[in-house]
Amino acid sequence: MTRVKTVWTLVFTMLLLGAAIAHAGAPSVPEYSDVDSALVMCPGGDLPFHVVARIAPGVLAFRVTGVYIDITDCTGLRLSGEQTNVGCSVFTAQSRVYVYQTVTLSLGDVMFWLRGGGCGTGMAIPVMDDAHGTVLRVRTTFLSPDQNGDLVVDPADLAIAEAKLGTADPTADFDYDGVVTQADLDFLRAHLGHHDSSLQPTAARATSWGRIKALSAVSR
Repeated sequence: MTRVKTVWTLVFTMLLLGAAIAHAGAPSVPEYSDVDSALVMCPGGDLPFHVVARIAPGVLAFRVTGVYIDITDCTGLRLSGEQTNVGCSVFTAQSRVYVYQTVTLSLGDVMFWLRGGGCGTGMAIPVMDDAHGTVLRVRTTFLSPDQNGDLVVDPADLAIAEAKLGTADPTADFDYDGVVTQADLDFLRAHLGHHDSSLQPTAARATSWGRIKALSAVSR
């Protein structure tokens, strides 16, 4: 009797494990996933933009090995020609411009450390996983301590942000609390002097959707 019970326990455990593995391969679910409120960057590459793809509450999307951000409509955004974070690339596909980052923490959990500048709001910035192309969120704002996009954080950028003090302008609201305050200006001041050593915009390379899938396959 004990042996029979042991066998059934083993079978039940294997069934549960099989179900868990099958569930882990499910597509990302946007409402269970997290994406930071705005696409943030700094010429020094020291500001994180965090994306977590999940298939259920607390369950990472284990098939997601990277995340794409469509920056085509981000007029005024300028990226450094030296994206030093491992696994980061910038390319064009079907006349769209993308930033891609492979997983940096664990499968489904991606951190961008973009070297760039400029700010803008009111456009569509889709954030997608590389497993099924699921749009996890569409953000509408990008911002940087480098407010004017010249890849140097200097007093000119501080003056631009100071003109937004007390407003709800999201392009200088670094803590995402809905209003530009002294805390946001202090945040920018902490980045004064940060710059891009190359001082050249990224030359986006042409590719195809087949190439995008190939990048994902290599990362797997």
